[in-house]
Amino acid sequence: MGSVTENLRYWSSYQWSDAGDEWSTAWGGTGYLWWGTIFPRIRAFVPTGTILEIAPGYGRCTQYLKDFCEKLIVVDLAENCIAACRKRFASCSHIEYFVNDGASLAMIENDSIDFVFSWDSLVHAESDVLRSYLEHLAAKLKPGGYGFIHHSNIGAFKNPETGDLTIENRHWRGESMSAELFRQYCRDVGLTCLSQEIVTWGCTDLTDSFSVFIKGSIPGYEHPVVFENTEFGKEAARLKKLSELYDPETLFERKGEQCAEDESLEQAEAYFRAVLRLHPEAAALRYQCALLLHAAGKTGQAVGQLEELVGVIPDNARAYNDIGALYYELGEKDKALSHFRHAVVLDGKDITARKNHAELCLEFGHTHEAIDQYQAILSQRPNETDALLALGSICTELGRAEKAAIFYRQALATDPKNDRAREKLTVLENGFLTERASSRDTRVNVHGLGSYEAYKNYVANRREEYLARERYEQGFIEDSKPFAVPGYCYVCKRNVRFWVDFSYSYEVNGVLMPNWRERLVCPSCGLINRMRASIHFFEYLLEPSREDAIFMAEQITPVYGWFAARYRHLVGSEYLAGAVPFGETDENGIRNETLTGLSFSDQEFDYVLTFDVFEHIADFQKAFRECSRVLKPTGTLFFTVPFNVNASNNGVRARIGDRKKIEHLVPPEHHGPWLVFNQFGWEMLDQLREAGFAKANAHLFWSKEFAYLGKEQIVFVAEKTAE
Repeated sequence: MGSVTENLRYWSSYQWSDAGDEWSTAWGGTGYLWWGTIFPRIRAFVPTGTILEIAPGYGRCTQYLKDFCEKLIVVDLAENCIAACRKRFASCSHIEYFVNDGASLAMIENDSIDFVFSWDSLVHAESDVLRSYLEHLAAKLKPGGYGFIHHSNIGAFKNPETGDLTIENRHWRGESMSAELFRQYCRDVGLTCLSQEIVTWGCTDLTDSFSVFIKGSIPGYEHPVVFENTEFGKEAARLKKLSELYDPETLFERKGEQCAEDESLEQAEAYFRAVLRLHPEAAALRYQCALLLHAAGKTGQAVGQLEELVGVIPDNARAYNDIGALYYELGEKDKALSHFRHAVVLDGKDITARKNHAELCLEFGHTHEAIDQYQAILSQRPNETDALLALGSICTELGRAEKAAIFYRQALATDPKNDRAREKLTVLENGFLTERASSRDTRVNVHGLGSYEAYKNYVANRREEYLARERYEQGFIEDSKPFAVPGYCYVCKRNVRFWVDFSYSYEVNGVLMPNWRERLVCPSCGLINRMRASIHFFEYLLEPSREDAIFMAEQITPVYGWFAARYRHLVGSEYLAGAVPFGETDENGIRNETLTGLSFSDQEFDYVLTFDVFEHIADFQKAFRECSRVLKPTGTLFFTVPFNVNASNNGVRARIGDRKKIEHLVPPEHHGPWLVFNQFGWEMLDQLREAGFAKANAHLFWSKEFAYLGKEQIVFVAEKTAE
């Protein structure tokens, strides 16, 4: 874990079986955690005016924080977490909810926060995320405002020579973060770290830190009070013991669990029923009772337990889904479908319920209802393989081969080893799609230029051509309203209307202009202008063979899926930081690589492909050299980057300074979670030649037919041989 992308992927797919309370079992429950551990540590700061909670999850601490302030703001990078909090606390009018990029707080007003709080969440974040949050908090906190943040200290256990951890990272702590770094970051941004309690967490090593800080500097307060608490685990154990002694619910629950372990199912059920008499709304206990009944073959009684639960808690979507599953098992499919439908109405984010609903709809022949469910799943998880395969199969049966191929390609982007998707796509491409593809002339007028001087000569005589392009483009624009542009999609092999809105837009002479490069979205394959063009010009300019060895610096995108379906020897990767060693794959089959230190052998590939990556690499010249190293003597680097055609030299936005700290030379710019280090100009072509490429050109193009709009669109080709 660690990077923003990894955290987003994990917490967006995490099941949240008990709304986060499952993480409180070591204390005997969230109530004991809050009142016994958290509240004594923050009681000096609450109640107060405005509290900001960062990364609330499903509201484990939010349920208590909301009662200690006049206004509560919760911010999380996972949309499902914010949606769950919004639903859980719908009756609380003093709570505001925001989804952020996992590192910034731009949506919060400056000087507006009295107290910021984060528990058991930012421990999974790396040092760049903590620094970014502290930079923002220095502006967002009121003068004299306080903060309490739970973060990682496992970085203190790194070998200074190798950079490797000397202890096991058992609980997914951010490996680059430490208590010492937190103190330093506070000093750097104008905060004062007052105290730090460095604690053990499920182990004997001091892997975590609770840091308290204040906005502003305090003269003479140079060193915070630091307490190394090696007995933190005993505090949790003591609270759990108290819960077992004085909480009847916990007593009966524990007895029931012991009986269940001993397979005394009837006695276990009796204890659980005793708890349910005390707390009819206790969902977790109701489920355990239902599971015991189901295990004993009493499926009908298990249904009864869950029906009682929804009688007490009528908005429990999970219960409706599970009742549907039990009815399906009993052969009562009409009732099953009714409960699946109700579960989806209650919780549109429940992927399992939507899958169950869709699959049963197909059994009943309700094809369009099933399509709606699978599309809803993809709107939440665009790479959900089961939904992609199901839609591919449905589209094939409906005779929509091109649409089916798109779903299969996307499934391959998510799971390159998915034989079913590959086989289905091969069948389609050997039939209808191959015939359709061969019928179109895909030639485009493109100009390869190798220097700024060549570019100036190129544009000198094209004023009328540029004006004509501009008139065509502006003919679609009306008061910042979304619009569609007709054209031919090279990827889909069909005429479509490309969607354009004003996301990522910018002003030209006071007029808001669409970002042509990042829009013109194909409604069929979903690819934007530059990605459609990249696929087109890779094949048009380079004429690769299906047997060529290709490395591509992405692996979880639809573009990767398109390449994976066509090129047998494609290797993809993502930057996973320290999740797994470079050159290895994670549990999802995603390979971890960094372009500044590729794990491949020399001269291994015919092509290296990167799309808008180099601008996010501080030492991009090292990345150029690495790409050259792994390419064969006749190999080619094909890539895109944001590029200023009117700049002779590159611009540096940020750099890595002393102690490996990021230094911002201009206000930071991010593309999603990724910081932009460089703005490239024509100097970049010379730097490619210095890195080992004999020939480097920018290929400029514009096409009304293919809807490649914007004054000049560009792909870059760097070849190791001049011929």
